[in-house]
Amino acid sequence: MDEGIYLPSKVADYLVSGKPVLALSPATGVLADFADGPGLTRVDQGDVGQIAKAMAAMYQDYVQNSLGSYRPSAQLTDRFRGETVADRFLNLATALAAPARRSKRVAIEGLGVERARPAA
Repeated sequence: MDEGIYLPSKVADYLVSGKPVLALSPATGVLADFADGPGLTRVDQGDVGQIAKAMAAMYQDYVQNSLGSYRPSAQLTDRFRGETVADRFLNLATALAAPARRSKRVAIEGLGVERARPAA
């Protein structure tokens, strides 16, 4: 796979736990976008040498009691916390429902079409 288009839910769970994450994924994609800071180390899933190097580095830091440098930032963990995700969902749902309450027509944003609102 050339591009990782999915964010495995388990990765979000691991990040929220505050533990370092070693992700094996394509260089382009969702996981790669999050791997620009501490907490998520990403290596190509087919590059055995890079996987071994990343694991060895993390293990060495573990032995030296400095694995904390790999911990995800508060900003990254907050992005995936249940409360944050629920708030974002509710805000989006509220924003999408608001025009329907004010109008008999609902615009489908980004598609340039409108559909008739069902009769109440």
